Amino acid sequence: MEALSRVGIGPEPREVRLVFLFADVCRSTELLLGLGDHGAHRVMRAYRERTRAALAAHNGREVELRGDGVLAVFEREADALHFALETHGLPNRIGLHAGTALCDEGKYFGRNVVLAARLCDAARPGEVLVSESVRLSAGEIGSFSFGQPRLCALRGFESLERAFPVTPSALRARVSDRIAADVSRERGLARSVAGAAGG
Repeated sequence: MEALSRVGIGPEPREVRLVFLFADVCRSTELLLGLGDHGAHRVMRAYRERTRAALAAHNGREVELRGDGVLAVFEREADALHFALETHGLPNRIGLHAGTALCDEGKYFGRNVVLAARLCDAARPGEVLVSESVRLSAGEIGSFSFGQPRLCALRGFESLERAFPVTPSALRARVSDRIAADVSRERGLARSVAGAAGG
């Protein structure tokens, strides 16, 4: 105990309520193998730049940005959903869940964080999948629509979880179409660069 006192344990983690969002690039390995190192890097750099711009626009905070995915937190469900819809059409899938977690030195721990990650795993390519708690909160906002719920067997969870796919409005769909077109152009450029390097 004396040794621990000398080292210092630091303050106890605090409990916070946030919206946890996990986004993961679909088929990132196939992207790497198909475009090569330089081509895949260009696509991933564009993805990271758009992700960070969308986070800044919708009051999100980046917790961890890995090569093929991101963990972000929001204080409001509406901000998280607007972020998800703005990045809808990028080559990713997104899971959203709201609840309490322990915050320790800027990192988040707990069941609700894991649930958001598992919803991301369960989402189909290009899909935004939210928990029932996010769905209920969004229903009070009134500017989002959702598809039929489905029961998901999430890794590590004993019971099935109800999850809802987000259906973008017509306006949001047009925005995501433009984003998808931009990414498509970047992919084409990446393939050209990779082809020139290979030739």
